[in-house]
Amino acid sequence: MGKYNLRFIKPLLSLSLGAAIITGAVVGGAEDASAATNYKISNGLLVFKATKKVVKGTVTYKGKVYKNGELFTGTKGNTYYKKGKKATGIYKERYYLKGKIYSGIASGIYYKNGKKATGTYKGTYYLKGKAYTGLVVDIYYSNGKKANGTYEGVFYLNGTAFTGLHPNTGYLYINGALNTVLRIFEGDLYNGARLNEGVIQYNGLWYAGKRVANGTITIPGGQIIIVDNGRQTGTINSGPGSYYAVINEAIAKLEALKFYEVYTINHVTNLVDARRQYNEAKVAVDVAVARGAVTSEFGVNYWKLAAQWREIDRYEGRDTKEVAINKATYELARLEYTAVNSIRSAGNLTTAKLQYDAAKTAVDAARAKGAATSDFGTNYWKLADQKVEIDRYEAKEAAITKATYELARLEYTAVNSIRSASNLTTAKLQYDAAKTAVDAARAKGAATSDFGTNYWKLADQKVEIDRYEAKEAAITKATNELARLEYTADNSIHSASNLTTAKLQYDAAKTAVDAARAKGATVSDFGSNYSNLEAQGKEINRYEEVKKAAIKDATTKLGALTFLTNNSIDDATKLEKAETQYNAADTAVKAAIAKGATEADFANLANLAAQKNEINRYKAESEVTAAVKVFHEAHAKALALTVENVGIENEAEVKAALEAYGKLSQEAQAKLSNEKKRLDELDKKIEELRATENKAQVNAGKIITTLENINWENADKDVLDQCSTEVKDAEFFIDKIKDVVVKKELQKRLDIIKKKIDEGYAKID
Repeated sequence: MGKYNLRFIKPLLSLSLGAAIITGAVVGGAEDASAATNYKISNGLLVFKATKKVVKGTVTYKGKVYKNGELFTGTKGNTYYKKGKKATGIYKERYYLKGKIYSGIASGIYYKNGKKATGTYKGTYYLKGKAYTGLVVDIYYSNGKKANGTYEGVFYLNGTAFTGLHPNTGYLYINGALNTVLRIFEGDLYNGARLNEGVIQYNGLWYAGKRVANGTITIPGGQIIIVDNGRQTGTINSGPGSYYAVINEAIAKLEALKFYEVYTINHVTNLVDARRQYNEAKVAVDVAVARGAVTSEFGVNYWKLAAQWREIDRYEGRDTKEVAINKATYELARLEYTAVNSIRSAGNLTTAKLQYDAAKTAVDAARAKGAATSDFGTNYWKLADQKVEIDRYEAKEAAITKATYELARLEYTAVNSIRSASNLTTAKLQYDAAKTAVDAARAKGAATSDFGTNYWKLADQKVEIDRYEAKEAAITKATNELARLEYTADNSIHSASNLTTAKLQYDAAKTAVDAARAKGATVSDFGSNYSNLEAQGKEINRYEEVKKAAIKDATTKLGALTFLTNNSIDDATKLEKAETQYNAADTAVKAAIAKGATEADFANLANLAAQKNEINRYKAESEVTAAVKVFHEAHAKALALTVENVGIENEAEVKAALEAYGKLSQEAQAKLSNEKKRLDELDKKIEELRATENKAQVNAGKIITTLENINWENADKDVLDQCSTEVKDAEFFIDKIKDVVVKKELQKRLDIIKKKIDEGYAKID
């Protein structure tokens, strides 16, 4: 049997002090699986209880997330934390609700996957998170809803540019814009925004009002025609010089054309007759056109005019270049209306046009045979100048004729001559037509004297239009406001909100009625709702009296408050009385405010807050006193301990007392400052005792573990003596252990070792 070398026992003990494993006991070193057991908060940081070192990594402790010992703010996975708690708010441009990325509406902002989103959500359209006002793909939104109204000059209905009749005004809109032209809509003719009134031609058809005309009608200019489904089928001659006399003259001249077939002109005599016929027919047609005639009115012979001109042109083409030049220079020399304002009458105009046509025809014919400009001599310039003068006179005279005609049609020039909406429409159409015609004539050089004796009507009709529109607009405004009055019945005003609304309605209606009266309206113009104005004023006055009574009651109860100063409540009886007074006054004030009173109506309103403060002060102090008493009673055992008699077994009640203290209000904690100091001292002492016991457990365990590894078969007396000494050391440490379970387990193992030592000594003996 070999000997055990005792020199290795002491070094073995010292090396194993920090790494021994004690079977069945927790002796520190390794981290416990339960965070509540192994962690604690120290100076705001999460630390290990045993080592007091900061816990590294991300862990959850008591429902809060910590990272490297500090309350965590940031995202873990897809969850957002702020100071350790699942949080609501924006983090790195994403919105979270209770820690989760949010989709939906929060504070009026639309989020999708945490981002401010664009799109439709629950019937509302959002742009970058906000309910949108504006156009999206031609749809109009207001606060995210498809809206009605005018936006950037376009009228929308249910978000779409509106085509149809405005639901309020009846005006015609096309793609959101007020119609300003002649247009067929739903089978009716509209002239601008309203149905057409009077006779007018559109797309080749005559209309009487909104429908295609039939029968006999008088068209602008005074001519009488016969129409079938809008198309002219006949005329009624209204006398010499009339429109239809002019038409008939043109028809007769066209009928007289005899040289319209090719080669019917075969001599100069024929040419003269052909030219005379052509010129007469051409003048008659031009005169009719100037009066407003259209091609279809000249009958079946109208085509002959162009045909006879072609035959004339064909025959004249037989002449030589020199003959053509001579013809042209002759016609140019005859031009006599080349100076500005040289044409002064219709007779001058007819002559000037005949001269111009002859000269122009001759020049063109000569050019066709090779003539150059220089061939026409010094009179060539006259051609252009005579054409300018013809155009000037025709434009000016036509414009003056148009203007004088429109001025003569003005029929609402007298005060109060416009008596209805229909009158107004007609008057405005007449005025606009006359004003446009006068302005056009002025632009062409016409003077006021050119418009004749009816010129004064223009200004007078405008004055009458403005008067009627102002009056009617004011009446419409007044009747609308009167119709809005909704508090006309007795006792229909029940609250301050009702009163405010009733006053606003009354003031608006009264103002509108007064404005309409100032423009000439009478009571009868306001309709059946006019009586509502007086009724609503009466109801407002009634409710104002109710409000005054409520203010008086509240003022009385405010004056009855008697616990206004600090410490004026010092027992439960006074508290009850103070609360009764306060509740009565508070109820009365709220009742008065509900009836329209404001804070300025209560002289002693500050008393209400003062008494409330005193009530709260007394209640708070009572609550603190009660809390302190409950704390003393609940933790009497812990508070009875001292640092001299406290033990590890008292740890639970001391910890419970400290935790309960932490949940108290600041006021209660202030009253328990001494108790807190004592509990902290006890907690510290227990920590020290725990540390001592842990050390004793470790030391005893290490000694026992070393002794358990001895080879007792080969142990001699020296080894046994040394082991006996180590046993005494272990018993010393075991004696310091308070944990009964641990102490019993260690003692059991030590007893086995002692038995082996005794057996060893027995063998030696």
